[in-house]
Amino acid sequence: MAQVALRNIVKTFDRTPAVRGINLDIPDREFIVLVGPSGCGKSTTLRMIAGLEEATSGEIFIGDQLVNDVPPKDRDIAMVFQNYALYPGGQRQRVAMGRAIVRNPKVFLFDEPLSNLDAKLRVQMRTEIKKIHQQVTTTTVYVTHDQVEAMTLADRVVIMNAGRIDQIGTPHEVYHTPKTQFVAGFIGSPTMNMLPCRLVENGNGLTVRLSDWLSFPVPPSRVDRYRPQVGSELTFGLRPEHIIEWRGDVPPGAAAFEARLDVVEPMGMETMVYFIVDGVEVCGRVNPASAGRVGESMRLVADLNQMHLIDPRTELVV
Repeated sequence: MAQVALRNIVKTFDRTPAVRGINLDIPDREFIVLVGPSGCGKSTTLRMIAGLEEATSGEIFIGDQLVNDVPPKDRDIAMVFQNYALYPGGQRQRVAMGRAIVRNPKVFLFDEPLSNLDAKLRVQMRTEIKKIHQQVTTTTVYVTHDQVEAMTLADRVVIMNAGRIDQIGTPHEVYHTPKTQFVAGFIGSPTMNMLPCRLVENGNGLTVRLSDWLSFPVPPSRVDRYRPQVGSELTFGLRPEHIIEWRGDVPPGAAAFEARLDVVEPMGMETMVYFIVDGVEVCGRVNPASAGRVGESMRLVADLNQMHLIDPRTELVV
């Protein structure tokens, strides 16, 4: 077992950059997941660690050894690919993982191993991979475009965007404290609500103005942090689970409001309700027993302790 380190790794294909100078330290025994949309550079990064692609520049270490010029067979890694020409469904991935484990390598590499499985098998295999790592504790680098896999499997998540690393953190960190608009929008399903807004003074406090009919007070704990942004055009972010039905009271840091329902989606244990704010569709998650009907006005509560403000010029969370 060994740590993996990437130093200023760049990869270009015919002058087109695929990986743009990333740095990453993966401690011994960590399960780290590279996640991002298609074309973000995550599989290329994995293939460079494996030696299946040559880095254009930068250094790759496995343990204390610089492996840029070491053939794949001599890197002491085991790789599980998306496709295997053995057995149907999840069986071939079980065989692939079994082959990898018996080799007792320094590092396991997984390249979207579950993407071709149906939803039920994917959940089952995800659980098996988690159990295997808990027992074997070999350093693991796992690539996926599926944020659910990333959040459930990873010790830390590496979120990649256009060949760069946008954020590295635990699943809790990247979900609750995203650093960029891309991370805020990529992690979470349904995606985070994002609306243009203006931050204005309101006595000793601040208000987020979303439209002519909807404004939210900034919680006192956020006032000092946001005050330098007064007057700025910003992006307001709030996850659907932080917009819920009104339950007779309004907790500290939250605000009640009414909205006309545009779409109602029953999901069993919860219902998604959609409404329009200044031309932008907004989603909330409510108790099915409380959900109104399309065209009706519903009283909702927004938990502003969970809000994010994003500078649209830099796309950074302020």
